[in-house]
Amino acid sequence: MFDLLQFMQQDGYLSSQELTAIRKTSKELGENPVRLLRSLNIASPEQIQNFLQKHFKVPILKEEALAQLNQNHQIYVPIDIALFYSCFAIGEENNILYVAMEDPSDRGLINQLRFLLSKRIVGICATVYQLAEGLNKIYDIPTSNLKLTTPIERSRGVVGGVRYEERLEKNVKSDDNLKEIDLPPDNKLPNELPDQLDNRELIQKISTTINLALTKFSMINDKEKAIEIFNKLFKKFDIYYEKYEDKIYELNYDLENENTINKLLLPILKKIEKLK
Repeated sequence: MFDLLQFMQQDGYLSSQELTAIRKTSKELGENPVRLLRSLNIASPEQIQNFLQKHFKVPILKEEALAQLNQNHQIYVPIDIALFYSCFAIGEENNILYVAMEDPSDRGLINQLRFLLSKRIVGICATVYQLAEGLNKIYDIPTSNLKLTTPIERSRGVVGGVRYEERLEKNVKSDDNLKEIDLPPDNKLPNELPDQLDNRELIQKISTTINLALTKFSMINDKEKAIEIFNKLFKKFDIYYEKYEDKIYELNYDLENENTINKLLLPILKKIEKLK
């Protein structure tokens, strides 16, 4: 059975290269492909909702139903489950629980909720905006505490998964004729870090930047290009590759918590080493 990405490729919305890149990035980040589609600005939340309705015939969360939500709806789904899975129930009928979620085609999530709640689950397709509003209405949770934001979005300053830029146009780049997915320009990331930054904050910022770099690397196959991108992203941390001879590079950095930094960097360094 086709998943959403395959249907989008079939409809001509995604190229085969884009499909491969999204799958690869999804696996590396352990992230739902639907969340990646919106966090990379490949498709808007509304476009994703329309694709899911078209190909999986899932019901759509109506604004009228959203407006009627209140804290009485807490009886359907405990707060810990609702926050962990970023979902909420809009009602129950004949032991069938109607649950708003971003990706009702995710059978793993449906089965998990069925097990945890001991009810049959019908997924209602909601945009990330609707999920943020509904979770706030029912559980009175600030947007910043929701788990709607992906690592890629956090690197761009998105809070709670509810602030988006306009959908970026996809351009054909010259690198091996590969049609790349546009990512936020490097100049939108801070070039300098505050002088006083504790170790925990530093490690968190490096970890977020690594997720962004892995996403960019999934769409190139040239080692020097990858090193160039790495240096642009990590120079602000004083982490960079230095070229000594033709195509011979050495990684340089002088930071505390060296063992932790090494573990964080290991996936990206391995990826660079595999490139030619």
